[in-house]
Amino acid sequence: MTTQEHRLEVGALTWFYREALPINPSDKPPVVLLHGLLSQSYGWRHVLPALAEQGFRSIAPDWIGFGSSSKPDRRTFAYTPGAYITALEAFFKALNLDRFSLVVQGFMGSMGLQYALRHPEQIERLAIFNAPIAPEAKLPWKIKLFGLPLLGEVLRRLAGTAVDYRQIFCPFPKEFKECDATLTPLVLVRIQVPQPGVVA
Repeated sequence: MTTQEHRLEVGALTWFYREALPINPSDKPPVVLLHGLLSQSYGWRHVLPALAEQGFRSIAPDWIGFGSSSKPDRRTFAYTPGAYITALEAFFKALNLDRFSLVVQGFMGSMGLQYALRHPEQIERLAIFNAPIAPEAKLPWKIKLFGLPLLGEVLRRLAGTAVDYRQIFCPFPKEFKECDATLTPLVLVRIQVPQPGVVA
């Protein structure tokens, strides 16, 4: 069972998503898996084919601003719950998803929950993993730093080059090659190039 990668233009935004289709046609409703904060659809790479083997079309998008989806400037996309939900509505409409099961995870899961509350007629089943459901839930302060003007931009750039990607998204990979190919070269540079003052 293979997972396919797609890009879908929806208005001014480009959504990247992964999809696994069942071998035989099925009347089972699709399953949409939404990743959490500081993650991407890659985290669902083993789940998608497993669902397809059970007869479910499975779809995992990268949220706008994450992974390989558009990363629009804040002047054109507000990065608020309302903006995310509106974008998600348009994405589902473009995919012609009328009824589906929804899996939400992490701090971005609250956007999926709000979508489900606004569109209960579309939700077959809802699975919630480690997502805040209380209105008073707040982001951890370390993550809030990424949203600060100037400092947040510096931290985002440093995180892309200085943090070992495997420690964040791939802490226990079966094999090194399972880490994202776009950042693997950065990790290899850190491993192979001597760095004065760095304890090996």
